[in-house]
Amino acid sequence: MESVLNIIKMKGKFPCKLNKFEGEILKQQFILDENSVHQQKDKKDITYKYSLEIEGVKYTLIEEYLFRDRETILDIKRAIGVNYYLNRL
Repeated sequence: MESVLNIIKMKGKFPCKLNKFEGEILKQQFILDENSVHQQKDKKDITYKYSLEIEGVKYTLIEEYLFRDRETILDIKRAIGVNYYLNRL
C-alpha cells in the first residue's frame, strides 16, 4: 500500500496519465468495478475502471487497451497498447 501512496503523492494534478509500471502497481491494489467494463468497437478500445478510497479520498484508475484500426476481434491478447489514467474524486 505504501507504493500506491507514493505514486499518488508524486502526481500533482488530476486527472493524470500514468506510465505502465505505475498503472500496474495501482491496479494490484485498486478494486475492479465489474459494471464499468466498456468495449467500444468504433473507437477500438476496451476500458476497465478501478476504484480505491485512501484517507477519505476516492481515486479512480482507468485501464484502456488499444487496438489497430482494422482489428475485428477486440481481445486483450491482441491489444497493441495500454494506457492508465488516475483521477481523484
